[in-house]
Amino acid sequence: METWLIAVGIVVGILLGYPMEILVERVPGRESLSPPWIVCAQCGTGNNSLWSLTPLGIVHHLRECGNCGASRAYPFRPLIMAAVTAVVFAGNVVRFGAHADLAAYDLLAVGLIVLSVIDLERMIVPVLVFYPTLFSFSALVIASSLLDNRLSHFWVAIIAGVVCFLIFLAIHIIVPQGMGFGDVRLAGLLGIATGWISAQVVLVGFVVAFGLGAFIGILLMLVKNYGSKSRLPFAPFLVAGTFVALMWGIPIARVWLHFHY
Repeated sequence: METWLIAVGIVVGILLGYPMEILVERVPGRESLSPPWIVCAQCGTGNNSLWSLTPLGIVHHLRECGNCGASRAYPFRPLIMAAVTAVVFAGNVVRFGAHADLAAYDLLAVGLIVLSVIDLERMIVPVLVFYPTLFSFSALVIASSLLDNRLSHFWVAIIAGVVCFLIFLAIHIIVPQGMGFGDVRLAGLLGIATGWISAQVVLVGFVVAFGLGAFIGILLMLVKNYGSKSRLPFAPFLVAGTFVALMWGIPIARVWLHFHY
C-alpha cells in the first residue's frame, strides 16, 4: 500500500472542504460561484482572498462575522465535509491503489458528498452538481476501461446504471411523494459506479442504502414522532450505501451471495 498516497488523499480531501462549502451554499439558489467566497448572510460582508479557499477558510467559518457579530448558519459544515472527504479519499487509495480508477472515484466522492449535504438540508439533488459529476466520472471510467482493456466492466456498469434508473423511475411513478426524480437520476449514476466493480456490488450498495433508510426512518418515527407521510431525503442513504459497497462490497457479496470475485 502506498502510504504517501494515503497522506496525499487526506491532504487533498481537507483542501477541498471550503470549495465544497461554496457549492453547497450557492448551487441550490443558482448563485454565482465567483468571489467573495466567505460572505456574512446578515450584513453581506465578504472576503475574496484566496486563503478563504484553504483550510484557513474552514477555521474562519467557525467564527462570528467580524463586522456584525452574526454566527454562521452552519459553522461546522465545511469542517465536516473536509473530514469526510479526507476519510473517503484515504479509503479510495486503500481500495483502488495508484490506479486510473482512483481519480474517477475521488471525483465521484466529491460530487456525491456535495449532493448528499444539499439533499439533507434542502431536499433537492441539483442538476448543476449531478450532471458534471455524471459526465466527468463516466469519461474517466471510459478512459480507464480503454487503458486497461476492461470493456466488459464498462458494459456491466452501463447496464447496471440503466437498470437502477428504471427501477427507481418505476418507484417514482408509483409513489412520487416518496421518491423524487433527483433520486432516480442519482440511482443511475450509483449503478454505474458500483457496476464498474461487479453486478453483485450494485446489489450490496442498494440493499445497504434501503436498510439504512428504513432504520433511520423508523428511529425518527420513534424519537421525533415523524409521521408516515413525512419525507426523508434519500440521497445521503444512497451515497452511504455506495461508499460501503465500493469499500467492502466484494467481501459482503461473498457472504451474502457466495460470490467469488
